[in-house]
Amino acid sequence: MSTRKVATNAAPFAAVLYALLAGMSVPTQRTLYMLITFALALLIGRNLAISHALVIGLIVVVIMDPWAVIAPEFWLSFSAVALIAYVSVGRLAIQHWFKGVVNTQWATTLGWLPLLIMMFGQASIISPIANAFAIPVFSLVVVPLAIMSSLLHVDFILYVAHFVLDFCMQGLNWLASLPIVTWQQATPSMRALFDAKRCWR
Repeated sequence: MSTRKVATNAAPFAAVLYALLAGMSVPTQRTLYMLITFALALLIGRNLAISHALVIGLIVVVIMDPWAVIAPEFWLSFSAVALIAYVSVGRLAIQHWFKGVVNTQWATTLGWLPLLIMMFGQASIISPIANAFAIPVFSLVVVPLAIMSSLLHVDFILYVAHFVLDFCMQGLNWLASLPIVTWQQATPSMRALFDAKRCWR
């Protein structure tokens, strides 16, 4: 069996374990079902577009939990993946990693703006800056160290994760204390949104 098939077979089991540890939230379920979909496509030798995997993940989430559609995280999670795929997948030239990160941040920031205004009546202005350092810290340091500590039962690793997390939270709290961090606006009605859409045609 090739290395690729071994990794493809192992990835869903590792993803299920991580999803259970993470509490099976909607974003976690979305990632899990998309990964399983890609794994099955690779095993049967079919090419699968990320948009198809996203739709399959959405359908499975709704089937497993129909009430998930009333949660803001449902719409934010799936729209974020769609926006990231739009700006990063299918390009003719390979982007520099820094340019890819910048494009991803601005795509999600601007793409989320209508949803955030509709759901919460406000949107964060400093979210690209906060995400630029918070996402790598959580993804590459805090979460792996926390999982490692829980599996190895080594408290020192957990202390290191807590120290890094505390340092990151201090930075986020400082950003949140800045004078202008959110853009607040009255939530538009659905009729206003549809009227605005017709004006752009």
